[in-house]
Amino acid sequence: TDLPEVRVVSFSDVAGQLPAGASAFVVSAGWQRDTGSNNFFGDFGDVRGGAAYRWGVSEELTLGAGAVYDENLQGLGEIFYQPTDVPLQVAARVLTADDEGTWDVDAAVRYDPSDDLSTRFTSNRFERRFNVDWRVSPDVTLLGIASDREAEAVGAQVAFGGNDSFTFARTTINTD
Repeated sequence: TDLPEVRVVSFSDVAGQLPAGASAFVVSAGWQRDTGSNNFFGDFGDVRGGAAYRWGVSEELTLGAGAVYDENLQGLGEIFYQPTDVPLQVAARVLTADDEGTWDVDAAVRYDPSDDLSTRFTSNRFERRFNVDWRVSPDVTLLGIASDREAEAVGAQVAFGGNDSFTFARTTINTD
């Protein structure tokens, strides 16, 4: 007979983040498949896989640790962070050095100080990239891109539509 309790629902946008006190054990395994043979299924080679344990330290922070086997055994560390009062999202994974001494670090950081301004930084072994999107009107967005593999670029995109149609156009100019 009591009135229902109404609460604001909050979901994490950071993949891998867990609620406070929760934990997860993640296991993945498989084989490398060589498709070069005439066999329909290919030839299955080396086993690869990993296991990780993640725990929700708080509503804002999830930590993970584990091991990965991909031709050699490597340690794995993970952090997922999304503070409640700051529009920031961080997801990072680190694999310890392989046989060649190379560390593998993947990171994704997003900071959206307003509904109209969005920044993203991604980093992996192939590229480090920074994007800025500024929505100056509901139909027009200005953008900037910086990357260590491609030329820096600035541009604009236009998106508008009605009930029966949609138009999207994007143009950029880069330093090359």
